[in-house]
Amino acid sequence: MKQLSIFIFIILSSLCISCSNNNKSSFANLNWKIKTIDSKNQIRWKNLHSIKINNLTEHNTCIFKTNFHVTQKKPYSILSLSNFFNMELQLNGTSFYKGDSITDIKMIPIFSGKKDFINFPITLIKNKNILTIATSCYTKTVKNLSSIYIGESKLIKYKWIRTILWDTAVPIVSFLLVLMFMQFLLMQRTERYYFYFSLNSLFLAIWSFAYNGLYFWFFEDMIVFTLMRVLGSTMCVISSIMFINSFLDLKAKWGLRIIIAIYSLLTVQLVGEIIFFNSYLFYQTYLFKLYLIVSIPAIIYGVYLTVIGKVLKREFANFMIGGMVLFSFFVILTILKGVFGSATNTKVPESFFILTIIFTTILASRYSIIYNRLKRTHENLIDLNTQKDQILERVNIYEH
Repeated sequence: MKQLSIFIFIILSSLCISCSNNNKSSFANLNWKIKTIDSKNQIRWKNLHSIKINNLTEHNTCIFKTNFHVTQKKPYSILSLSNFFNMELQLNGTSFYKGDSITDIKMIPIFSGKKDFINFPITLIKNKNILTIATSCYTKTVKNLSSIYIGESKLIKYKWIRTILWDTAVPIVSFLLVLMFMQFLLMQRTERYYFYFSLNSLFLAIWSFAYNGLYFWFFEDMIVFTLMRVLGSTMCVISSIMFINSFLDLKAKWGLRIIIAIYSLLTVQLVGEIIFFNSYLFYQTYLFKLYLIVSIPAIIYGVYLTVIGKVLKREFANFMIGGMVLFSFFVILTILKGVFGSATNTKVPESFFILTIIFTTILASRYSIIYNRLKRTHENLIDLNTQKDQILERVNIYEH
């Protein structure tokens, strides 16, 4: 366990240090314009901030453009941290890239897919350049434009690799935690919180694998992607609450049952829509924000359980309260931004991952304390056994 903790610490530290190095040679704040047709059937390019996002016609093709300047003719690239389906790129009027294609509007994912790293043809690069993107036009497309970076190829590639490493670290470390704590469960089957923690780590690995777009490096099925993301996030919330309830030895059941019932209804609706209509358009359009809103009282309920644990003077309740309050603040803030349509590139799985690391620290501390107690008890028993032998020897001497 010590070796695994050191391994996880090294990975997270190196990634955090890497992520702190900003790519100063990329154009992060690009001024995007959208192609529109006025009442006289004339083409007009309007700044995005002057367009109401909700007025865009969903699932039609939108065309965006931006200008960028370079001082030297060298290899340049574009990095998109959010995937644009049915995307075509043009540089200075010449098409050079076509992305993943989805013809069925019912299959457009709620969240974007894998990160794209695309090299500009060096023959097309000029001092003053116009980049045009034609892609499926839905509300989230406009928000995804803020996750596009343009810069020198080596620096953009470095940023892309760094992003992929971080996205990969979360599911890998989560899965390693599953393997480790399942061994603890096999040794101590009465301690059910080991099972709930393993369950939480497993679904976090599944969720982050889909959410961060790693899924699209291996598969293309949108329905499986959506189920992995929805079921993974749902089970993360439920298993976290079950872990807190079990670890603090609480008897809270009704709140958990209500949360499970609501999540189950939403999940059954999604699965039923997929089975009978081969779509999740109704869920995506009408129920997804409800799903996000339900997560807020569920997370607050988890904080409430830790407070109850503190009142009952449960071990590690103080540490757990601090972690849950900090976690809840960032996640609820992100959820509210998502509900009101202003969030982009959210880090909700990463927030759950940090909570998982906090849980891991608590479990490791508890295991260490129990081990030390058993060790002291064992030493005391050996001491008592030695004293017993000494007493018996003296009794035998007096008898003779």
